[in-house]
Amino acid sequence: MDFATSDDWIDMVETGTRQEIIDTLGEGIDPLTGKLMNAYGADVAVSMPIEMIDWFKDTTTLWIKNKGAGHTTTEGAVKQATQVYKLRREITELRDYYNKQVSSYAN
Repeated sequence: MDFATSDDWIDMVETGTRQEIIDTLGEGIDPLTGKLMNAYGADVAVSMPIEMIDWFKDTTTLWIKNKGAGHTTTEGAVKQATQVYKLRREITELRDYYNKQVSSYAN
């Protein structure tokens, strides 16, 4: 699919308005949607939700333009980060509790 890797598409994603991106996407997917769904690409692109268009933009930037060079992660790293955030929240709650107790004795 030469369309997705073309410089014109990448430039459109970076600088185009939402409507320009939808129009260009419709033109680009037309051969595929015509063969698979017997539908005009522009009609398919216009009917896509905004989140799908954003997904195309994000995917183009991360995986096509930057060749996947982003912040990689693993399941273990996500679990570890979740544990750290949980501990920070508990510490904050504990600190707030003791500050409240100390200020109640001060009054």
